[in-house]
Amino acid sequence: MKRSHQWTVLVTAAALLSGCSGHQDSAEDKSQTAAERPSTDPKSTPPSAPALPEGMLRLGSSFPFREVGQSDSWTVRVSALSSAKPSAKATSIPHGWRALTTKVTFTNTDSGIAELHGSLDVTARYGPEGRTAAAFTDTGIKGLTFPDIETHPIRVRPGGTHTTTVGYAVPASTAGQPLTITIEGDNPTYLEGAIPGPRPAPSTPHTFSPSTPPRS
Repeated sequence: MKRSHQWTVLVTAAALLSGCSGHQDSAEDKSQTAAERPSTDPKSTPPSAPALPEGMLRLGSSFPFREVGQSDSWTVRVSALSSAKPSAKATSIPHGWRALTTKVTFTNTDSGIAELHGSLDVTARYGPEGRTAAAFTDTGIKGLTFPDIETHPIRVRPGGTHTTTVGYAVPASTAGQPLTITIEGDNPTYLEGAIPGPRPAPSTPHTFSPSTPPRS
């Protein structure tokens, strides 16, 4: 009788242990499955940048470049726009406009020394109407006006780079609007990015409180 009772206890314990193990494995499987499943929370999905028109690159992209009438080949990268604080030496910034800068980096892709010649035509337009941004210079912001090749050419070794900073000015109310930069070469290249900075707060209509009628 005692032996039969012990056997019953052992069988019951084994069943309980098996049930606990199965429950634990099931919970772990569900937890792992939930971890592997992509989140559908819209807050966890990074916002995607708006699509650009066909043939236009985003600021920060690299592209092949060759000056008109020259044989040297380059890869050019134009960085995203950054806000700048102009110094007292800044020129050509209209009153009340914001200063922006972008870095343009030329990388020599030839097997020999390459040279940058003269000036490059680089323009910028802002907003949906494509108004022309003002170009400015400042300390450390020289733009893309290079010395004449016959006097002081800019020579870059194979695989080397030359970087220059370009300054643009736009109205203060244009934060968040697109700015398109055009670089002329054998084939013009168009790049676009958003103007940095906080967007101006929408104006709220002023409400007038009724005046207190005069006492009789």
